[in-house]
Amino acid sequence: MGYDELVDMTYVSEIESPSVQRVQELASVAVHMDLQSAPTRFAIVAPGDLAFGLGRMFQTYRECEERSIKDVKVFRNFGEALAFLKIKEALPLPPLPPGIATEEQ
Repeated sequence: MGYDELVDMTYVSEIESPSVQRVQELASVAVHMDLQSAPTRFAIVAPGDLAFGLGRMFQTYRECEERSIKDVKVFRNFGEALAFLKIKEALPLPPLPPGIATEEQ
């Protein structure tokens, strides 16, 4: 049985070598890791424009792969991603490493 996934890009401060080719390669590798017997969901939370754009590219490349069965969506906020994953209430997250500023601080 498969499982749903969530990637939170909210506190990402730098993306190393953002390129169309790298996103396409990542999508291809990810598709080949899909369990064909278990369609699942994959949510990407990407408030920043660069991360959001790369996430949408990843989503599109996955959708173009014939073997892909994972439903990938990109969101600007955590709440929408949780709703897509059908999670009513998020578990508390561990504290961020020192030196990462949040809006609450």
